[in-house]
Amino acid sequence: SGLYRVSGGGASLAARIEEIRAETDAAIEAGARLIVLSDRHSDAEHAPIPSLLLTAAVHHHLIKTKQRSEVGLLVEAGDVREVHHVALLIG
Repeated sequence: SGLYRVSGGGASLAARIEEIRAETDAAIEAGARLIVLSDRHSDAEHAPIPSLLLTAAVHHHLIKTKQRSEVGLLVEAGDVREVHHVALLIG
């Protein structure tokens, strides 16, 4: 889930990104070939991590750990509203 606890502020956001990186590593080790980054189910307590930030964080982590060619990334995001947003996510 690409959500973080609002009450924790920026520290919570940074910690959640690190958790997602670790979850991605574990999923790849378990045989996953597609990683879904989603901001579905946000609420008053859980805010979505901006999709470009989350996608970039996972993408660059996978490059750094030499795993990027092993998986595809699928992004489900409510903040992608314009063609430019899609272009940025595609890279």
